[in-house]
Order: sequence, then structure tokens, then C-alpha cells
Amino acid sequence: MNNKIIAIKNEQSRNLLSIDEYNKLWRLTGPLLGNVSLRQPTVLRTEQDLKKYPEMQDEIGGISIPTKDTYINVQKFQKAFGPFTQDDWNEIKKWIENEIDTNRDPKKTTVTRNLLGGIAEQVNSGTISIEKAGFQVYMIMLMGHEIGHHKWIPYDLKTLILIVDSVYKVTEDQDKAAYIANVYEDLVINDRLFSERGVPMHLLYEKMTDEKSNISPFWQLYMRTCELLWQQSILPEGKKEVLTFSEDLFKAQSTDISPELECDAALLVKIIRDSQPRNYIIKAKEAAEIINKYYDPQENSNPSPLDSDMSSGNKKSSAGAVAKDAAKKAAEGMSRKQEGENGYGAVRELPEYQGLMRRMNLADDTIEATIMYYLDLASPYAVQFPSVPRWHGAEVMEGVAGWDPSQDPIERLDLPLSLQQGIIIPGYTTLQREYVEGLDTKETIEPPDLLIYTDASGSMTNPNKKLSPLTLAGTIAVESALNSSKQVRACNYETQQNYVAMDGMSDNRNEIMKYLLNYNPRQGSTEFPFQDLVEAYDNYNNEPVHLVVISDGDFLSDLRANIEGKTGLQILEEMLLSRKGGGTLFLNSDTNGIITAFKDFAYEKIEISNKLTKIYIPDLKLTIYPVQHWNGLEAAAADMSQATYDPYGYKNMVGY
Repeated sequence: MNNKIIAIKNEQSRNLLSIDEYNKLWRLTGPLLGNVSLRQPTVLRTEQDLKKYPEMQDEIGGISIPTKDTYINVQKFQKAFGPFTQDDWNEIKKWIENEIDTNRDPKKTTVTRNLLGGIAEQVNSGTISIEKAGFQVYMIMLMGHEIGHHKWIPYDLKTLILIVDSVYKVTEDQDKAAYIANVYEDLVINDRLFSERGVPMHLLYEKMTDEKSNISPFWQLYMRTCELLWQQSILPEGKKEVLTFSEDLFKAQSTDISPELECDAALLVKIIRDSQPRNYIIKAKEAAEIINKYYDPQENSNPSPLDSDMSSGNKKSSAGAVAKDAAKKAAEGMSRKQEGENGYGAVRELPEYQGLMRRMNLADDTIEATIMYYLDLASPYAVQFPSVPRWHGAEVMEGVAGWDPSQDPIERLDLPLSLQQGIIIPGYTTLQREYVEGLDTKETIEPPDLLIYTDASGSMTNPNKKLSPLTLAGTIAVESALNSSKQVRACNYETQQNYVAMDGMSDNRNEIMKYLLNYNPRQGSTEFPFQDLVEAYDNYNNEPVHLVVISDGDFLSDLRANIEGKTGLQILEEMLLSRKGGGTLFLNSDTNGIITAFKDFAYEKIEISNKLTKIYIPDLKLTIYPVQHWNGLEAAAADMSQATYDPYGYKNMVGY
């Protein structure tokens, strides 16, 4: 990277900090919490680039969060703090000397000496000016703060979502929740920086407070909490008197700080000190119940030098600053309650998930959120094949042949075998082994494509409003097929007249899922569209295809229906026998009803576990799962995926 000057130019002092100096300062900040990679910036390189923010939001979305925020913060930092005076430096220097002399914590002392002490030595030697030294000290605070968002809280997008969501339950306003969640995160980070690393965060907040023309009750609460946490003065003199501390009781005599605010600040101190990664979600909500009383929308509209803008499109409130696909990937698993939430491990209600994904801008609409929900729940059960399959088999020895030096390469000569024949005569007694390519396991597996029919009649659960175990079973079948590089055709039906079907096979996951989730009952009855089934098989060029039907007990009644002189069962039998792929029925029915419907066929009753028994009809290669409960679905889905899309156990053979 060249040495262009980024917008870290102080308008008053005219100090310049080059990109090389900036990157060096970032690297030096690593010992505070541990290194966070700083990507080489490709957009924010010059003062002109930074001036174009926020118009550049789309362009800088791909830059890592620490790079973007710390570069942007430089601009806000310069505006907020202005030139550093001798008095500023004397205060910083006094802190550095006091920490080195009196601190007994080796980690804190090392950080202070190496980072801040090193800057002080440069001032003493005349290498840098007081203005530049003060600038660097405050930049270290900002950098340490940004690293804290990666190393302490929230440290990943999933935790960020959960923290904001827990606060949303208090505020019922997404922007307010994002702002208050960020305040909680900042308090945790800055307390760790001050208490465990010896970074004078109070000096930064003191400057921020000095810049305020009006100190709101919210800012009083925020700063009073910091004062009590660190036993340092931040608010202007006259706003409070000397602090005293006795165990868990905080006392202060003040004319401007109300007893209620003082009590709330003390409660916040306890919440921050009790905050750990395992309870962030709970503690964020507890903090929000206090902070929400003092929330001032004006604070939200005034960006803080510690963080970029707090709008709903910002990283603290959504995944807007992250590429959407990457953000959705990072949020996988959110369909289940996470550690730290009540009901950990339980499935999240669908409406709650839909609202969460939309508020966090991870889903554009309810349909996208619903698709994400079912795919997320299905992922643990769908068969995953190796990403780089082995297409050729290993060679195996088939016999022995003569080796002729005039015709065969030297590497084919088997010298030990030739020596066993006695005297070696090239071309006469020399031998080689003959090999043939063995059959590869992957080549023995040809998983079928998938035809899937979902019952969308009024007797079925609307899968867009509430979790439908049967729809989830279909999603697992779809995912297993797509993971095996196969294609899917979906049909959603109510009656033989009212159904919607894909034109042909596809591997478009979203298109398939929209058919699976379609629910628009109109006629109050259920009839399986056997004519569509026949056409689908006839149009499929005699390739292996696996049939999946998702319904309740109505499908068993449909098998007795007369369709142009044939029963539904006869049509089903003909279709299954015309292909090699077999079929699977997920039916919300009991075992006895299934056996009765297929009474003319030999069957096997197989107990998968104590949760589920399946019916297998060998003549049709048809498996029927009576799915009535969530636990039964999990067992059925896993069994179906392995049997249909991993029939030879290839996954286990190769160690997956």
C-alpha cells in the first residue's frame, strides 16, 4: 500500500498520520485484548474518500468492521477532541506515571508501559509533538474499544442479534434497542479496558462530556455509572461531589444528580461487573430496563466518536454493514434458542424468528425469513456429501506379466518379483504386475432426483404461521437432494383441481421452498393430484426419481379414490415400479391406519428408536413414517436422508 494520507489531519494543529503510522498503531494496540486482523483498506485511503462518507456505505460494506469503524472514527475523533494542549498531555502523563509506579497488576503495567509509556518517551526525546502524542493515546483508546467489540462483546453477529433482541423486548423499538444495546456493550468493554488493562478511558469520556453543551439525564446516568465503576471524575465540577464507596453501596452528595439516578447508576455498575459471555443476553436486558427510562432520541442522532452512526442500517442494529450472504451464514442456528436464553436448546417460535430476522435486516420479508427458518432447522439432518468427491478408484493388482525393456517403462519393472525367478534376463525373466482400476465407492451411488408433494389443505398446519413438522420433513428431503447435487420438483396441492407445481426439475433452493410453503386452502377438501404425478413420471426420461408425499391421514383415503378406472393405490404402485428411486411418505397418521391402507402388500415394521417406528414395503421400495410428534420427526428425517441419499453409507466410509 502506498503512503497516502488518510483523513487524520487535525485542522488546527496540521498534524498528519500516515497509513503506515496508523497500521503500526493498530498493531501496537493488539496486546490490549488480542490481535484483530486489519485488512488493507481499499476504499478509505484519502481525506477525500472519508469526506464522501456516508455516501460510500455500499462500497465499504466489504471492509472489515475494525478497519471501517476506526477509519471513520478518526474523522469524528478529530472533530470531537480538537488539538491537544500541554494541559491535556500533563493529565495523560500523570496517569501513565501513576500506573507504572503504583499498579501491582503485571498485565496492566505492561500495557501501560509498552503502549502509553512508549509514546511518552517519544515526547521526552522530541521525536513527536505533544499534539501528536495526545492524538495517538486517544486513538489507542478508540482502537482498543473496537477490538473489544470483537474480543469481548458482542464478538460475533449471532451474539449481537441476541443482545439487541433481548433489549428490544424492553424497548419495543428497534432503533432504540440497537442504541441501548450498544451502550451496554460499550460499558462492558470500557470497564474491562480500564480495570484489566489500565487504559484511561475516563479521560476520553471527560473530553466527550466537555464538548456537550447540554448534559442530558441519559448522559448523566451513563457518565455517573463510569465514575462509580472507575472511581474517577468525569462530569464537570459542581455536577457532583466527592465519591465514596463502601462494598455494594454507592453514596454521593449532589444537587444535580437525583437520588433515583444515583441508585440506577449503582445498579448498572453491579450489572456491568456481573456481565460475562454466558450471561450477556440476560444482563443486556437488565441494563436496558434501567437505561430505557433515561433514553433521549437526541443522543441517538448525535454520533459518538466511539462508534459509527447508530441508525437501523448500522452494524450495531443490523447486518447492513456486512455482506448479506455472510451475515445470514453467521446467523445460522438462530431457529433454536441459544446459550444464555431462556429455554436454551428449544426451537424458537416461527413468528418470533420471522420478526427477529426482519428487524435485523437479515430477511427482506416474511417469506424469506420463513424459508431461512425451515432451512436452518433442516440443516443438521440433511445429508452432506464431501465437497471434493473421489471420482476414480484406486488400482488393484489383477495378475503378472512379462516386462520388456524395449516396450515397458522402467517404473513398471517389479525387481523383487523378477529375482524370485532366478537369473535376471531382461525381456525373458523380468516381470511386472498388471493393475486395473478398482470400483470407487462414489461411483456406486446414484442418489435419485426428488419429486415432492405437500398437502396444503385446510386440515394441515399453515407452515408460514407455525412450525409444521411435516413441512420441515419435506425441507430436509429437499436439502438432502440438493446437497447430493440432485434436482427437485415440488408440487403443492389441495385438490386435483387446486394445485401448483413447478414446470420441471430445479436446483433453485428458494423457488423450491416457496412451493413447499405455499398455503391457500379454498375448497375445504383434500385430493391428491394423481394426474400430475403420472405426467411428472412420464416426462422424466426414465431416470431414477424418489417420491416424497407430505400429508395427514387424508392421503390414505385418497389411495381408495377412483381415477379414470384405477384406484389411487394402483397409480402409486405403477409409478413407483416404473422407476428405481422408491418413495417416502411422511403422514400425520397412526401405524394401524397405514398398515390397513397397504394391506395387500407385504411389509416390514421397523423400530428406528423408541421415538418412531416406520413401515417399509419392499415391493414398492416405499417407506412410510407416521410423523405425529417433533421427536418422531427428528428420527424420521435423519433416517430418510441416510437411506435415500446416502444408501451405501459413503459418508461414514470417508470419515464424514
